[in-house]
Amino acid sequence: MAYLGKEPSTFPWSYDEKETCLILDGKVTTPHGGEPVTFGQGNLVVSPQGMSCT
Repeated sequence: MAYLGKEPSTFPWSYDEKETCLILDGKVTTPHGGEPVTFGQGNLVVSPQGMSCT
């Protein structure tokens, strides 16, 4: 599968319910208590219900 690429983007997001995500490729950076946290390939991330992020 060819990687087409994507410019970084920023958008607000909130979770109506608990969500579990396995990062297959790329990376995500989101503020956590004011400090940025980065997740990447192979990370399993659990977002609690009611969480809001950018």
